Amino acid sequence: MVISLNAAWLPCDFLAVRHTLLILIRVRRIKYRQYALSDIELSCDREIAALRGIPVVGDIARELWVRGPDRYWFRYRILADRIEGQSDIGGKR
Repeated sequence: MVISLNAAWLPCDFLAVRHTLLILIRVRRIKYRQYALSDIELSCDREIAALRGIPVVGDIARELWVRGPDRYWFRYRILADRIEGQSDIGGKR
């Protein structure tokens, strides 16, 4: 289930519910095909900081979804101390 968020004070575009996990998701488009964790940390630093600013407990996660110029989607789990690359979401959607 996906729920759109229209709250300016919340740095998320939508949230998704997967089984018992609630995921706060921010979407970002990038200009270059650089999807390595170090590249994402540099090009999306503001979005990552904003997501980290949301306190989470229990079964709540934060993710950054990135779409590049090749129209492929990648997702990254944003943790307090690191970023984990997840499998790509797919392309050309």
